[in-house]
Amino acid sequence: MPAGNSGHATAPPVRKTSVTERWMITAKSRLRVELSGLAFAIKHGHTPEEYAQELWGRGAKGWMGKPDPDPLEYLQKEARAVAIFYPWIKGTPRLVAPGRAEMTICEGCLAGWAEDRWGLSRSLGLSREDVCRYCQEAFRVWGGQIGLDVTLSPQNDGTCVLRAEVKK
Repeated sequence: MPAGNSGHATAPPVRKTSVTERWMITAKSRLRVELSGLAFAIKHGHTPEEYAQELWGRGAKGWMGKPDPDPLEYLQKEARAVAIFYPWIKGTPRLVAPGRAEMTICEGCLAGWAEDRWGLSRSLGLSREDVCRYCQEAFRVWGGQIGLDVTLSPQNDGTCVLRAEVKK
């Protein structure tokens, strides 16, 4: 026992948090690490696309468990990952044509959350353009490994549409 502590003092109450609250803190911390890496790369002369290629240029086949998933299967797995790593975001994949699927990402952004979804990016010296370029290239490179053309298109209403189709 430390000197001067008689052992009779009461400890302050421990704040109990739910699993959901703890996971949200973890998800936000993971996002901060990813965006900090992007800011570091840009500061050292690299483009957002180069950082995305380095970070996401391998591993998609292992993650999918097969080298050639169909577009809907791929987006369904992305939707499950987004629900875990970005719990503030909503998105439901749908088949739009044979060999083509899409998912609208809403109620947030892969780069942030809440009313000021760009606050974290700004605090790291990143512009919205930097983050969008990184995100678009990350999905393009990741999908390319599994035979898909994947695009992410920001919309005027604040959503993004993630599209996947079999490479021609």
